[in-house]
Order: sequence, then structure tokens, then C-alpha cells
Amino acid sequence: MSRQNHHFNLEGRWFLNGTNYWKTIDEWHRRYWQHIDELYKENTLDIDAIRHWNDYFVLCKSMLFAPLAGEVYGNGHFLFRKKNG
Repeated sequence: MSRQNHHFNLEGRWFLNGTNYWKTIDEWHRRYWQHIDELYKENTLDIDAIRHWNDYFVLCKSMLFAPLAGEVYGNGHFLFRKKNG
């Protein structure tokens, strides 16, 4: 972010609690397993990739966005405006 201050001004920033994003990742995880037969059948994913993506979802949900009621990790949103000149 600090490298952008030559061309942009930071107008605002917001932090969204991680429990909100936990719900998003949980839904992606549910849909992933709901469609795993299609992904595997079409050679989109092999066994290692399936394990990798499942681990990704589990780790994000359990280690990043769930602990401490979502207050440690969440989503940062930033609004920049281009400087004049």
C-alpha cells in the first residue's frame, strides 16, 4: 500500500470480520464437494489437487477466519483516489 501513495490518496479503509468470510469459504467448500465427481471425472483435478484444495478450505476456515470470533483475520477493503496532476 505504501508504494501507491505517489499516485493515489487513501480515502477510506474498512475491516470486515473474518466470520463473514468464513461463511463464504464454507459455502465454496460445500460446493467443491458437491461437484467433486465432475471435477475429478473431467481430469480437472487429480488426487493430490483434491487433497490440496480440501486442505486449503479446512485451514482457511479453522485457522484463519474462525479463531477469536473472526477478529484476527478478516478482509481489508481500501478506497483510493487518483491524485490530480
